[in-house]
Amino acid sequence: MKLIKFEVMKVTNTYVKIFFISIILNSSTLFSQAIQEFKVDFKSALKDGFSETDLQELHSNYFDLFTPQYNVTDNEDKLVKDFRIHYPLLKLKESRLYKKNILRLLSSNNQHQRVFAYMLISASGDTTFES
Repeated sequence: MKLIKFEVMKVTNTYVKIFFISIILNSSTLFSQAIQEFKVDFKSALKDGFSETDLQELHSNYFDLFTPQYNVTDNEDKLVKDFRIHYPLLKLKESRLYKKNILRLLSSNNQHQRVFAYMLISASGDTTFES
């Protein structure tokens, strides 16, 4: 009887592990698609007419990238805390798009572009502007 219980627990644990691994892999695929889409919208934020509405739309569309801490429930946090991404745009700060344009956005006369730059710096974990 004990042997049967052990085998059932072993199989159950395997299924649970597979389930969580598949969730993590699916999340990372969706996440990388979101970053690719974000890069397109990043380019549109460089235009002169970037408005408050545009900024709000970017924040709304990419809420998870700008505020990852708000998208994790307590239970999920306990289960996948090692996989949680604290700086979703960490790799973006190494891209040519970011490096070429972050100073431009920061020094823009357009206040909405400056706010967008601050959001980018925060989400990418960029510490080069700390004084």
